[in-house]
This record gives sequence, structure tokens and C-alpha cells, in this order.
Amino acid sequence: MAEANTTFPKFHNEAGLASISIGAHEFECVGALPPHDHPHIYLDMGEKSEITCPYCSTLFRFDAGLGVMDSIPPGLLYGDGKVSER
Repeated sequence: MAEANTTFPKFHNEAGLASISIGAHEFECVGALPPHDHPHIYLDMGEKSEITCPYCSTLFRFDAGLGVMDSIPPGLLYGDGKVSER
């Protein structure tokens, strides 16, 4: 059986916010922007509505009203809107 090609958005927390709302359950956290980023870590909330990054301690909260690549505050998608493959 072939494995599905799944993509996930990456979010940064350059401002060092305590929490960020996002529209994705599965994503990657990069921490601050390079060169001060941490390892780009895949996080999956599963059935929960929030998860904390073990590297930077950012609390990510799922918001069903947001698109997969959207965040509150806005503009925290890392890169040029492309998503990473896992």
C-alpha cells in the first residue's frame, strides 16, 4: 500500500507569545525565525484542541474558524505559504 503524501503548515513564534491560535490540528513549530529557530518539530493535536511545543513552550490552540495556514495573531506562517512534507 502506498503511503499518502501529506503536507503540514509550519508556524513560527518570533515574538515569543505564550499562545497562538491556528486552524490546523497537525503542523510544525519552528520556534523563533532562523537563525534562532529550534528543530522543526511535527506536532499533532489529535482529538484535543491544544498542544504545547516541547522546545519553545508555545501553546497552540485550534480555532475552527481559521484556515489551515492562518493564525491569530496573523502572519505566523513560516516561509512563503508552502507547506512541508512529512
